[in-house]
Amino acid sequence: MTFTILVLIVLAVLAAAFFALTRRDTVAVRARDREFSNDDGVVSDPVPLNGTAQVSEPDRITWTKQFDPRSGALDDAARLRLIEDLALLRAPWCVPILEQACREETDPANRNAAQRALTLCREEHPV
Repeated sequence: MTFTILVLIVLAVLAAAFFALTRRDTVAVRARDREFSNDDGVVSDPVPLNGTAQVSEPDRITWTKQFDPRSGALDDAARLRLIEDLALLRAPWCVPILEQACREETDPANRNAAQRALTLCREEHPV
């Protein structure tokens, strides 16, 4: 009889601990989601940090720094993906960045992609 009561007490303690631990994680997730959520549920387009294209030094690619100045140098494939993403966005702020990419890109495929993306952005947002 005492063994049965002991087993029931241990099970009750384990169930309470399990409930408390899972409940704590749920509350933490809700608090984190509230902290980062947008009240009206609308997400805006990403905007470059300084809003304008910078003049570059020769043989140096700096147009990617518009998004994160602390980021390291991106390889050709990563820059191509970024150019393609800008072409999909076709936002007005993409135009100066793509103009800078056209000037700075050393890889012919990236330069051609930047020129195509710039054409698409200019068609969408004529100056």
